[in-house]
Amino acid sequence: MHIASAQGKTPIMGASIVLANAHQNEQIAGESKLASKSASRHLNSNHMTAEKEFSTNAHCKKINSDLRLMLGMPVGFATGTTATFTSASLTPDAALKAARAALETCRKNGHQAAVSVNDRAGNALVMLRDRFAGPHTVDTAINKAYTAVTFKLDTTSFTRSTQGGEPASGVRHLPRIVAIGGGIPIESAGSIVGAIGFRARRAGMPMTSAPKRALLLSATNSTFD
Repeated sequence: MHIASAQGKTPIMGASIVLANAHQNEQIAGESKLASKSASRHLNSNHMTAEKEFSTNAHCKKINSDLRLMLGMPVGFATGTTATFTSASLTPDAALKAARAALETCRKNGHQAAVSVNDRAGNALVMLRDRFAGPHTVDTAINKAYTAVTFKLDTTSFTRSTQGGEPASGVRHLPRIVAIGGGIPIESAGSIVGAIGFRARRAGMPMTSAPKRALLLSATNSTFD
């Protein structure tokens, strides 16, 4: 009985080893299935993303094509001849010449001034301020030119047409609008290409509107003739 019991231990140990191996194999198989499912989900996700991107791109192309047809632009081309235009604007060199001419004219008349020349979009190209011109004159000059080019009207006329009681009086409250004389559009070949504006004082007295207009016309005519 003792020998039989001792000999019977061997199968028991072998069965334990077999069971352990089987358990390990089951774990490996389970991990493989999980990895396979994860890879499948990743591939499906990538596929869905690609389909969404393709659908979005196709939708954008359709909108772009429809828009080009509405605008009379040829489909399949980056640009068309009927949906764009060209316009002339001041160069920085021309703006600097006009600003210097205006500043020099102010000095000859005994005025300390700030002068701004803006392009046709209202952006300041050149800004010159004489040594004794007040700090407020910088923004005033820039915005006078902005007002002149925005409304295509000298600011003296603009001031009259937008005074209290006039139908257009409300536009004075728009940002950057200055209803004071001292801004005038600059024309070249029949088109407005920018504007010039300035703020000047002499002996504590501001320049009146008539001299302002004469000064600006003189400066711009001498520059663009």
